[in-house]
Amino acid sequence: MIHRIALILGTLVIVACALLIACSGYRHEAYRLNDKSMVSEKEFDLYFVEADDEGWFWQPQQADRALEAIEQSANSRDTFVVLFVHGWHHSSQCCDSNVQSFRKTLGQLRRELAGRFNTGARAEYSQSQKVEGDFQLIGIYLGWRGQSLPGFLDFFTFWGRKSAAERVGETDTREFIARLNQLYLKQRGEEGQRNFLGLISMGHSFGAQVLLRATASTLEQQLIGLEAPSGYLRQAAPAGPVGDAKALQGIGDLVVLLNPATEAAAYHRLHLLSMGMRYRESQTPVMLTISTDNDYARHRLFTFGRVLGEFFGSRPRKGNAFERESERKALGVEGELVRHVTHRISPVDSRETLIEEDAEISPEAGCDSRAECSADWRVWAELADRLVREDIPSRDDTDVDRERLRDFDLSGLVRLGNVSMVPGEGAIPYQPLIVATTNEAIIDNHSGIFTQPLLKFLIPYIALIESKLALNQVQDVEMKQRAMASPIQAEVPQQPK
Repeated sequence: MIHRIALILGTLVIVACALLIACSGYRHEAYRLNDKSMVSEKEFDLYFVEADDEGWFWQPQQADRALEAIEQSANSRDTFVVLFVHGWHHSSQCCDSNVQSFRKTLGQLRRELAGRFNTGARAEYSQSQKVEGDFQLIGIYLGWRGQSLPGFLDFFTFWGRKSAAERVGETDTREFIARLNQLYLKQRGEEGQRNFLGLISMGHSFGAQVLLRATASTLEQQLIGLEAPSGYLRQAAPAGPVGDAKALQGIGDLVVLLNPATEAAAYHRLHLLSMGMRYRESQTPVMLTISTDNDYARHRLFTFGRVLGEFFGSRPRKGNAFERESERKALGVEGELVRHVTHRISPVDSRETLIEEDAEISPEAGCDSRAECSADWRVWAELADRLVREDIPSRDDTDVDRERLRDFDLSGLVRLGNVSMVPGEGAIPYQPLIVATTNEAIIDNHSGIFTQPLLKFLIPYIALIESKLALNQVQDVEMKQRAMASPIQAEVPQQPK
């Protein structure tokens, strides 16, 4: 008994010390200032934008430089933009595994986008012939202080890093994403526009929380503007789709949240508003959340951290059972009362397994050339009978014809790259916000998000979104022009500097 009390007291002392030290300046700095904020590689250009713990950009010129490059590129040629926000324990340092994994992902992405299917999607939109591989790929890595203590001590910084991620998503990042989206809306809101601009935003862990914080208010207000039924949070579930069919414009083409380390309560209003509406047959998904089954950090430790935060923090224990569970459960993790999951993503062949691929990668320009960098990259293991699979359906929805794609429900059953997405009981037709679970064959554990099968599914999925928008261009242009004219886009917090 005495040993148990001593262990508990020792743990509390460590936690208290960690919380105090985490407020220090450990690694609270920018790593990509001035010329280091841009790296030009053969297959893509990569821009870094960095925020401090209050969410203020260390050097606003980083953001300006990225926006100017995107606008110039889109004015001269087809352009794809991919924004990535990293999570806990990471930063924008040279050789950070998230930086290197994102670089490898961009290289893989370039090769996928250069194919005939994606080239056809661009040609469909601009109604002009396109040359395979003739486009510019621009990556944006949004960095913040994901690690505030050395080594294992950083695991005690859950509360401090979560609070920092909330601030990062609410200040300069929100304005930056609003301006990025304004560029997208302007380029894509002109009928007959010859140059194509695609925009995909991705966030992982606390980085997904940053992205949700930066985009949720815009989506919420758009849904309210479309006269969605109320989304007051004590309503545990929407009444069901009602009213005339409407169309929702998202943030760029698609926002992807991977293993988001944010409470279900942060998403709940979006869930209530979006699930209470009917949607046009031209509607495409605007937000996709993916949560993997074996993510122990979010299924167990996140809830433990939230409960411990109630004990040590200023927020009292909630008396309402639904409120209590939604504050403790991570988004995408189902509880007894919280039910946000709408879909399941899994391999078509259940025998598939992920393995780590040896992914050593040369440091980017501006980094110490002697450093040894590696990417956390995972691929499917080779199956001995991969070429003989008469028992596995071979249908792939990249083969869908033009007329069927015009009203194809991309929130229904979709099969791409030997991966299927299947709607569950709570799904509604043409829903724009999808919360999907998956297993370790697609994303392994909390941090194994950079995987070949996930990319093989997402890239043609986004191309289908692009093609469907092109086939419904009149409605799509009208949606984007309405969103661009909305005062919501201008509602950006002004921070004194």
